[in-house]
Amino acid sequence: MRPPKPAEVRFTPPPFSTRAGGDRSTHPELDAGISKLRGVLGDEGYELLARKGEAMTTAEMAKYAYDQIDHAQAELNAVSKDGI
Repeated sequence: MRPPKPAEVRFTPPPFSTRAGGDRSTHPELDAGISKLRGVLGDEGYELLARKGEAMTTAEMAKYAYDQIDHAQAELNAVSKDGI
């Protein structure tokens, strides 16, 4: 079953949301994840993508997430068909 379309999704960010300027101190795994991303993307690349993400509306975030899920499922299906 396909998840609902982004327009159907009602999302309220949690109180710790960094998008809302929340405090990450209660979620240290966010800092670890950000450090890993900076290591892979470089500071400039990370900042560019972070700004792009910060500018997204909730509907855009949901659409992006669904698109990424569809992409991952397509890759898994391709691997399954190849018998790997």
